[in-house]
Amino acid sequence: MATRRGRLTPIALLVIPPIYDFKAYDFWLKFTGLLKIASTLQDSGWQIYFFDFLDRSHPWMASRSKPGTYGRGKYYAVEVPKPTIFKTIARRFKRYGLPKQIFEQFLNSIPKPDYVFIAGGMTYWYLGVKEVVEIVRSHYPNTNVVVGGVYPTLMPNHARKLEVDHVVVGNDMSLFDKLGIKSTAAIPLWRLYPKLTYGVINFTYGCPLNCTYCAARKLHEQFIIRDWDIVADELLYFGKLGITDIAIYDDALLFKAKEILPKLLDLLHRYSLKFRFHTPNGLHVRLIDRDTANLMRVTGFTTIFLSYETHNLQRQQLLGNKVTEEELISAIEVLRSVGYTGCDLIVYLLAGLVDQPAPEVEEGIHFLHKLGVSIMLSEFSPIPGTPEGEKACQIIDMDEPLCHNNLYFTTLVLGDHSLQQLKSLKNHYNRIIRLTCTSKT
Repeated sequence: MATRRGRLTPIALLVIPPIYDFKAYDFWLKFTGLLKIASTLQDSGWQIYFFDFLDRSHPWMASRSKPGTYGRGKYYAVEVPKPTIFKTIARRFKRYGLPKQIFEQFLNSIPKPDYVFIAGGMTYWYLGVKEVVEIVRSHYPNTNVVVGGVYPTLMPNHARKLEVDHVVVGNDMSLFDKLGIKSTAAIPLWRLYPKLTYGVINFTYGCPLNCTYCAARKLHEQFIIRDWDIVADELLYFGKLGITDIAIYDDALLFKAKEILPKLLDLLHRYSLKFRFHTPNGLHVRLIDRDTANLMRVTGFTTIFLSYETHNLQRQQLLGNKVTEEELISAIEVLRSVGYTGCDLIVYLLAGLVDQPAPEVEEGIHFLHKLGVSIMLSEFSPIPGTPEGEKACQIIDMDEPLCHNNLYFTTLVLGDHSLQQLKSLKNHYNRIIRLTCTSKT
């Protein structure tokens, strides 16, 4: 603990681990849960230190990172040996993020923390969490190590096998209660980043639907709207930083669009703010009407990701029955009518569900191209505790997180040759869409 004016001040170190995977790209990835914990700890008088292995604006990255579109970009990466389970995958396995020695230098420059909080992302990224735990333990054998986030929430028993003291499942605040820390609806502590190339925000948490492949209900039991004053303060902070691009992390924004978007538009006008909003989690197609499309356009929604998942009617109904072919066509028509192009409209299509044949995915790709939109092929990752995850038990060991890797699992289901053919077709059609958009500008 540090001493401040005669009293002991607890010290916390918060860490975002590197990623171990076949591919990773900074697609507006920020761990807002950990940043909110940082804010809560700071409000409770803790001294905060922070290290993000995935920070592309870190000084060490100055000559190693090229900016991409809308604030996104490539991570620094090095090839590493593949885990045995991946030996049949004809792709290089990499570690994405700052080198270990940068982190170790950082640890040598700060006082010993009382608690280390580590964010867990995808279940199959747990090797990064394991790496951080091992480094922290080598420097601070007796420090309390806490892991929270998606990975420990979905696989708490597996996370407990790491050398950690506490595993935080979901929004369980019992540890913080024991530490005398009050849970608040805190704004993420964005100032921990000396530089941001984009912001991320939630207007809502959770989802009222219960699709068979999705973890939203496991991560947030209820669908709630965030306090508008807190959301407004966060947006105003991004405005002060001069940030242009903001990714919306909501799973179900449009369920409250008529309530949220007019407030957003008013805020932008009142403070002369101008953002480009992006929707990487996908919007619910069924809820897009002309009024909503107009509101999205005037408030600055720029890249519109739409959730369609499959062109197979029976499978669509089994997955959750959240959209039909007719509803997708209607949504695209109204979005085009307010000025969006095929380059702005990106539709998610799932590939690699347990009993999904490659021709079904191919049919979906052809269908979406006829609609004149861009296509995002989502290689399926089975999630523990979901119906689709239960089906995956037929072919993999769901207790091993690496088996959830989307490329690994999709290759198991479709075969490498079929998967590459589907990707090539999708890429071919997307190039045509980009050329069409370019010719019109």
